[in-house]
This record gives sequence, C-alpha cells and structure tokens, in this order.
Amino acid sequence: MTDITPKITDAKSLQDLAKIFALPMVAVAYIFQTGATISWDGNVWFGMNPELPEEIQFNRLIFIFVLKAIWSGAIAAFAYALLGFIHIATDDRLLPVIAAILFALALFGLFGVSRFPQLKPIDSFWFYASMVWGFFLLAMTEQLKPKPAVKRDAPQAARSLR
Repeated sequence: MTDITPKITDAKSLQDLAKIFALPMVAVAYIFQTGATISWDGNVWFGMNPELPEEIQFNRLIFIFVLKAIWSGAIAAFAYALLGFIHIATDDRLLPVIAAILFALALFGLFGVSRFPQLKPIDSFWFYASMVWGFFLLAMTEQLKPKPAVKRDAPQAARSLR
C-alpha cells in the first residue's frame, strides 16, 4: 500500500517531491483562484471583512484556508482514485497520457498567457500545480504496476507452513 503522506526526508527526485506537494498545491491554487471567501452561487456565506480587527481577519483567513484545503484536497483525492481505477482497468495506459497532457497544459499556461488572453483569468499557480501533478501521476504509474508473483518451489512452501 502506498503512503498517503510521505515524509520530506524521503524525497530524492522530482517524482518524490510531487508526491508531497500534489494535494497542497491544488489547495493553494484553489484558494488563489477563488479568494478568501466561502460562497455558493455568488452568495458569500463567510469571508473577510476589512472593518474587523486584524486578529479576527487572520483567524478567518486560516479557517477559510483550512476548509478550502479540505474541500479541494478531497476532490483531488477522489479524482486521483478514479483515475487510478481507470488506469488499472485500461491496462496501465491512462496515467502517462494524462501526465503528458498536464505537462503540456503547464507549459501552455505558463508561456502562452501573452498570446492567449483567455488564459489570464486562470491563476498561474494552477499551471505550476498541473506540472507537479504530471510528475505525481508518473510516480503513481510506477506504484500502480502489478507486482510480479513470487514463485516458490513446493519444498520451500511446505517448510514455511511448519
């Protein structure tokens, strides 16, 4: 079973760092894109009020960040689980294709903003997050590969039962 929260000291490559930063980057990109409010259909339920004291504003910001991190992290984890299931069902072909699309999206978003003004409403952090998710999905591709069955001879199997 794979670790859900790997330790930073275990990071030895970009793929290892991507395992650590994948969900946090989605949470940060989501709050950058949506702002420090909790709203639905344009109605703000909870947000920042500049008239409040700074300490209360800080507490609200932390509360909003935690709620949005949980929300976006849960959606990203569900999407990953669904992709992992489809990846296994499609004979280990889906995640590398999606990783390549995410790499292309990252490059397109980071370098194409000057040519395509339609990209300006999207916060640039989403494009960095898509790059990290590309590496994350490549790392998960390796972990989702089926392990080869260990063949044991009959006498060794009988000894292990004793």
